[in-house]
Amino acid sequence: MMKILAITTVLFTATTYAEMWVLVDGDAECPDVLEINEANYVILNDCYGFDPKNPIIESGSFDSEDGYLSFSQRKVEQPSFLKGNSKSKKFRILKSPSDELHLQGESRVFNFRQHYASK
Repeated sequence: MMKILAITTVLFTATTYAEMWVLVDGDAECPDVLEINEANYVILNDCYGFDPKNPIIESGSFDSEDGYLSFSQRKVEQPSFLKGNSKSKKFRILKSPSDELHLQGESRVFNFRQHYASK
């Protein structure tokens, strides 16, 4: 029984792993949070999400290739750092420390810091 429980726990943990990145943009009161899970992403924001328990303002697919991060099949509920309603956006990934993510867009660089969930 314990073996089955351990295997189930490992499988569940592997499929629900997500990286979370908080937009560090000056002293923003409600920063966007980018959550990346396998080939999908969601952007959350406590101030602008419709559902306070699950404040998703955008979702879709993403791909990381050749130094670029592409967001596609975007479903926009509220405006996010990605701006606009186009079905896809592409950002250049700039060199940064492992706990930071810097994405260069058309007119600016977005700086993120990795968020580690408490255990």
